[in-house]
Amino acid sequence: MTKMAATMSLDVSQSIALNRFGLGARPDSLRPDSLRVGFDAKQWLRDQCRPYSTQPLIRAGLPASATLSPRRKGKSGKERRALYHREMIARYHQQIEAEDGFRERMVRFWSNHFTVSWLPMPPLLSLVGAFEREAIRPHVMGKFEDLLLAATRHPAMLVYLNNRTSIGPNARAGRVRKKGLNENHAREIMELHTLGVDGGYSQEDVIALAKMLTGWTTEKDRAVFRFEPRMHEPGTQTFMGKRYSQNGALQGQAALLDLARHPATAQFIATKLARHFEQDDPSPSLVAHLRNVFLSSQGNLAELSAALIEAPSLWQPNLRKFKTPEELLISALRAVGSLNKMPDEALLQSAKLLGQMPFYAPSPQGWPDRAEQWVGPAAVKARLDWANRLAETIPVAMAPSALAQNLMGPLVSARTIRAIGNAENPRQALTLLLMSPEFQRR
Repeated sequence: MTKMAATMSLDVSQSIALNRFGLGARPDSLRPDSLRVGFDAKQWLRDQCRPYSTQPLIRAGLPASATLSPRRKGKSGKERRALYHREMIARYHQQIEAEDGFRERMVRFWSNHFTVSWLPMPPLLSLVGAFEREAIRPHVMGKFEDLLLAATRHPAMLVYLNNRTSIGPNARAGRVRKKGLNENHAREIMELHTLGVDGGYSQEDVIALAKMLTGWTTEKDRAVFRFEPRMHEPGTQTFMGKRYSQNGALQGQAALLDLARHPATAQFIATKLARHFEQDDPSPSLVAHLRNVFLSSQGNLAELSAALIEAPSLWQPNLRKFKTPEELLISALRAVGSLNKMPDEALLQSAKLLGQMPFYAPSPQGWPDRAEQWVGPAAVKARLDWANRLAETIPVAMAPSALAQNLMGPLVSARTIRAIGNAENPRQALTLLLMSPEFQRR
């Protein structure tokens, strides 16, 4: 490991922009020819509050979900897993190389909010990557109602939450087939995607929405959304105190639009965003501000993201959010510039060792966003083992003490710098950097 003096240092605002709002700093984040962050950190973030002009992962040569199907004959588990690995490697490369870390963080946030996991259904291996590319990425700076509709209609979600085979009890297909109404998707839309568990809905509302979503299915041999009238429950439905007349697929779509603009949805989304960026138990004032922006803009996610950027509490130098395993993995590889030095298989093994494989959340609730879920003894030991392994195999062209200052600027404590400087060897020094309180938090 070659020791080089630090030639630049982040100020507090630049460090917060890169590490709290983004996915982590790099040693060269302040290079004059870099697009990563300039002297106006807030403006750098504001510039990212716009939709992607191109699809970042197209260059990876990944197929659209329309070419895939969990039911396709002859598609073996080995083929599905190989495609999943390609998707995840492309995803990691995108995040580790990203210049627009704030926008990429929002992709991760919304992808976890609308969780699709292949844990209960291995056939979903071939659809989960396409779900994020097609339903989440295009809408992270758009309208929440469009994001909700795209996620709800995507074949991966329809399969995951069993709506693909949900049939109205009075539908034509319901009278001749044994399968009937499935409430899973409707319940999760209200509990996890919009209103929240305390959003004021009843079991009757769950059933009504489930009926309106019957017929929302996929092509028989292709993972493409299709509305099937024979599966759709006929008639008017009363949902959340409002009557929705029979109008085919537009009946369910109208209900989703109302859910997207509901005050309880604004409160639920505001709380989750505040928790993700501020602290595990967010301040009521920040939640209230985000809620008001959500309502006044009718769920404009670019305006909501801009409101986060302007929130004074998010620019305080105290590091209150403990990184999830995936956040640690991405920020560490950005920090040491090791992407091209780590084999793809080692990247996937790292995610497995740390305990957060992509699209493998244990339930539709997604991965937890509170420190208490990630600080157990076994989880911390896994982080230490991984940090040691990374330090042993990845050469870094800068002394770890200088690297720490370049990555975290004034947020890194003198105590941490001394500990790194007193390490017995460069490997131990890099491990201490990665396991330091400042690097483990954002």
